Amino acid sequence: MKKTIIILSIFFCATSSIAAQKILPDKSVVIDTVTRVQCKQIVKEIKTMRLKCDTVFRREMDNGEFDFTAIYFDKKARIRKYLKKKMSKGNEEKEIMSAYYNENGELVYLYQYNDYDCGSGNEFYYIDKGRIVDFAVNVICDCCEGKPELTKKEINRIRGIIGTPLKITINLERPLTNFIYAKTLLKMLRNYEYNADAKDEYYWILQ
Repeated sequence: MKKTIIILSIFFCATSSIAAQKILPDKSVVIDTVTRVQCKQIVKEIKTMRLKCDTVFRREMDNGEFDFTAIYFDKKARIRKYLKKKMSKGNEEKEIMSAYYNENGELVYLYQYNDYDCGSGNEFYYIDKGRIVDFAVNVICDCCEGKPELTKKEINRIRGIIGTPLKITINLERPLTNFIYAKTLLKMLRNYEYNADAKDEYYWILQ
């Protein structure tokens, strides 16, 4: 079985101690560069397409923050992109999740960004037939006094391995079974209804 090890990079800021962790596949792991290029090309093509946007959910909160979820279709009515964003009052991005799908409705690229009180994190994954082709994860902690926020044990628990199914991501620790295929994504959006009483979590319903 191919293994992935953690590469940690720690740096310090002059005004405060900042810990940054960068997690990449080990150099000894052979990356399928051909498939990765194919995934990148699909994403590039989708970004240049004229897609039809369908807003699934939008909510504005009393503090000025708002979040929304949207899916994007090509001219053949196939889902090619999913986007979820949470924005602050100053229109700063607090949370992003975007997923891109090929013509067969298979996930080829997933990106996540999460901004929180003590730092931020971002990660991307190239996917082929539900399996990880390549990935990179960055976690920055502004109040960790130079110590990594995630321990090796924590990272090993949730980090994916090249060639294995994408199951969960680090920054949001969100199960990703529903995102691997466009049809399961659509089913999830149809089945979950927004809970108006929830304070910290919400779900989406396709109108």
